[in-house]
Amino acid sequence: MYCNELKEFAQEQEQKLISALADTREHPSPDGETRSRDNYQRDYARILYSSSFRRLQGKMQLFEIDPEKFNRNRLTHSLEVAQIARSIASDLKLINPVVVELAALAHDIGNPPFGHSGEKLLNELSEEIGGYEGNAQALRILRKLEKKFSYCNGLNLTHRSLLSVVKYPIPRAAATAGKFIYDDDYYFYINLLAENQLDLNPGEKTIDAQIMDLADEIAYAAHDLEDALSRNMVTIEDIEYEFQISDEFRGAREQFREIVTQSRNTAFQANLLKTSEEFAIIFRKELTS
Repeated sequence: MYCNELKEFAQEQEQKLISALADTREHPSPDGETRSRDNYQRDYARILYSSSFRRLQGKMQLFEIDPEKFNRNRLTHSLEVAQIARSIASDLKLINPVVVELAALAHDIGNPPFGHSGEKLLNELSEEIGGYEGNAQALRILRKLEKKFSYCNGLNLTHRSLLSVVKYPIPRAAATAGKFIYDDDYYFYINLLAENQLDLNPGEKTIDAQIMDLADEIAYAAHDLEDALSRNMVTIEDIEYEFQISDEFRGAREQFREIVTQSRNTAFQANLLKTSEEFAIIFRKELTS
């Protein structure tokens, strides 16, 4: 699926992380750790079983909570991002695809209820104490707020796992479009890079974070479309028209039409279709997954 040049680039970037960071943690465990799982698998479990991860079920990705619609929330979204991220990492032949998977699980745990409006309001209310940003809050939760151990705050994840969650390694003073990490976490970030001689350009994400971020975009683009179609907020014709009038995406119109036609044909061929509603469900699934 991916060209050899891209695979080699991704593998080289991962090897830099492995060489620089190994699987070290911010706080050594006083009791030691069993070797039945590697440290990245352990990080994955710590995130999966955390209270912050479970709270995602009460936060919506885009639409409001509607018990009759079963729209996606941030928990289901994170699980979908994790599947896509691991698939990409596996196709790129990365040694530790579980790292991008755990990054995907954790990437939204700092987001508040009420979507981007909630994030904007919290940022305004906390202007004088450093502001608020969802991804920045995720790193703070993982490092400091989530409680698991008596000897330290946070989940005590490996350094590589912590870096994999950071989408915007930029201090607030230099932020554009309101995307940043908190100042104390930024100092932790740059000191970690310096101490381990990890060469990243200013504002550059690790390869793990890049894959997680790409998987996030794929997931919300496809799945927000499915939810919008199921709520009759837009039609396929609306989307085709937007492709037609868009200077940026006009060239993708025919490709989109081909995907729509293929999805319709697959839905028509499905067995046991008795109603138009059943056809619509299968069609939407084929179109967006």
